[in-house]
Amino acid sequence: MTKRFAPLGVRAARLAGVFAFCAAALAFSAGTSEAQVVAAGSRRPIAVKIGTYLPSRPEARRASASAIFSIEAEYTIQDLLDKNSYTPLSIGYIGGEDLSIIPITIGQIFKDANNPTSNDYYYGFGLGIYATDMDTADTSGRRKGLFGGYGVVGLDLQGGKYLVEAKYHWISRYDNKEVSGLQIMAGARF
Repeated sequence: MTKRFAPLGVRAARLAGVFAFCAAALAFSAGTSEAQVVAAGSRRPIAVKIGTYLPSRPEARRASASAIFSIEAEYTIQDLLDKNSYTPLSIGYIGGEDLSIIPITIGQIFKDANNPTSNDYYYGFGLGIYATDMDTADTSGRRKGLFGGYGVVGLDLQGGKYLVEAKYHWISRYDNKEVSGLQIMAGARF
């Protein structure tokens, strides 16, 4: 394996910069249109999540680790209160030593309409492009846009302020290598 990436401190700083830019872009877009005002009783439109990604195949684990750092920002572009569902647009970063994935997805999430407690479960699916780079001896090491999708189950806590979720990403192969895996995250909604 070749090490193309900068030292850990520089990588963390770059990641923080990318995350800050995405969060600022989401916050800016949330305040620019009156059509995006969230109605009473609907969910908070922005979610920020942090967690781990567990690659399902050994070749992806060899390129990074068994558990990889992940972060995600999500913006609700449509909240269908009468159908108990919403449409999130999200961008994330999953990064290990020689494997990095940037999922850019849109989904449809459904929630329980009959739950009287402040803890509400949700489930759903999504599709998108996964900008993937795997730098090993038997791969090209170039960033490629791969098609993929996800299935998600989660739990909103304390009236939707916080969340925990498990998301499985199915990603098309990168140079005949499987990079799909399970993402476990916790976060907050704003």
